[in-house]
Amino acid sequence: MISLLKTRGFMPLVSVVYLNAFIDLGHKIIIQNTIFKIYDGSFQIVLTAIINALVLLPFVLFFIPAGQASDRHAKTQILRLASVAALVLTGLIGLCYWQGWFWPAFALTFVLAVQSAYYGPAKYGLLKELVENDMLSRANGITQALATIGILSGILCFSILFEWRFPLVTVLDKNHLVQAMAPLSWGLIAIGAIECLLAWQLPIFAPQPAAKLEHRHELQTLVRSPILWPAIIGLSVFWSVGQMLLATYPAFAKAEIGITNTVVIQGLLATIGLGIMLGSVIGGRLSRGHIEMALIPAAGIGICLTAFLLPMVTHIIPASLMFFAIGVVGGFMVVPLNACVQYCSDADKLGITIANSNLIQNIAMLTCLFITVCSAFFDVSAKSLLFFVAVVAIAGIGLVLYKLPYTLLRLRNPVGKRLIVEGFNIVSGHGKVAFIIDDISEKNLQLLQMAYPRKIGQAEDALAECRVTTDENLEGYQKYQVTIRETEKACTLQFSPAA
Repeated sequence: MISLLKTRGFMPLVSVVYLNAFIDLGHKIIIQNTIFKIYDGSFQIVLTAIINALVLLPFVLFFIPAGQASDRHAKTQILRLASVAALVLTGLIGLCYWQGWFWPAFALTFVLAVQSAYYGPAKYGLLKELVENDMLSRANGITQALATIGILSGILCFSILFEWRFPLVTVLDKNHLVQAMAPLSWGLIAIGAIECLLAWQLPIFAPQPAAKLEHRHELQTLVRSPILWPAIIGLSVFWSVGQMLLATYPAFAKAEIGITNTVVIQGLLATIGLGIMLGSVIGGRLSRGHIEMALIPAAGIGICLTAFLLPMVTHIIPASLMFFAIGVVGGFMVVPLNACVQYCSDADKLGITIANSNLIQNIAMLTCLFITVCSAFFDVSAKSLLFFVAVVAIAGIGLVLYKLPYTLLRLRNPVGKRLIVEGFNIVSGHGKVAFIIDDISEKNLQLLQMAYPRKIGQAEDALAECRVTTDENLEGYQKYQVTIRETEKACTLQFSPAA
């Protein structure tokens, strides 16, 4: 942990991640709370879903230029330009607040999200450049936790400030309500300025010499990948479930629990963020030295169970606990899945891979929001929509486990001891890989699979991208020697270059 925090550029990067999330959610929550105060029922669900869709749509529309920019230019330069854009946009948002222009402020949510669409691939690409493989999961855990804290800070801070300014509104309409929030824009502008200053503290790495990419081909390659595709499905399922909950639950809470205070409802929703923060940190810690794929099935089962029970809860404290639980197990899931996408991607195509991942995730979230909007138009109750969320979770997690069945086997440790992985930094996550081991027993094969995230084929499986073998003369593979040592309390698996 200390060595990670001392890594040059890591602290400025996670600070920028935190502030960017704070700005995005600060503005969005002011618009969303305005909708909550002014509208009710189906129209409230529709507008809430639309504001969430405006945040997601740029990741679909701009995934190609965002990926190209991250692969062809230094990722730090992209982050610096994005931070300048965020500062300019907060100034325009402030102008809309002061003038009482609700719909222009509503529309600027989309423009602010365009900035985030370019920001995402550069952020995760730079993280991969900053840290070693054995710290990648922990780095992702800390980054996800800081992003979540930024989201929570934005939600709670601006919800409290919103309720503080709300009694000053003399005429309750959307324009007057937005105008009453004008002083809050100074906070957004100040945070944007700090983000800009921190972005200039990031180190610059020369971009990989990327060839001209055929994006359709790259997307097809991604879909065919036995590890990247299931990882992206898992991320898509969790964030889609989260988006539907954010769009639907306020109307459910208003109708079934009687909550009308935006601080209370946003605080309730924020508990899922607290859970993600805690789950991400714990997930990163459990993945010390490698990527702990056993977290995926355990987290998936937890998400399905809590999503199914949530619509049955009609009291605020149990509901808060349910949201918190979904967040914790979600954090367990996103840490290894994000690390897999980074680790198992071709280095010179990392930007477009992350952009394609964002594309697929956001298409999934937009599809779920579209279903939510259509259901609201047909007066489907919020409770029924919450049960639909549970169905989406069960179907999606089931597909992930079908694609990654070996993660289920890893829930059972064959030696019943703590696994310590050494030398993970040298092992490639992309291309054809062979592990040379003296004793290919079932126990050793399972230990090796626990330490490496891709599916490892048997020695005789010549078509497998990843194989375990005793043949040191195997051609066409990146070869690594594997040494396994057992003590009374732990089992150590060490990777070293093959002779």
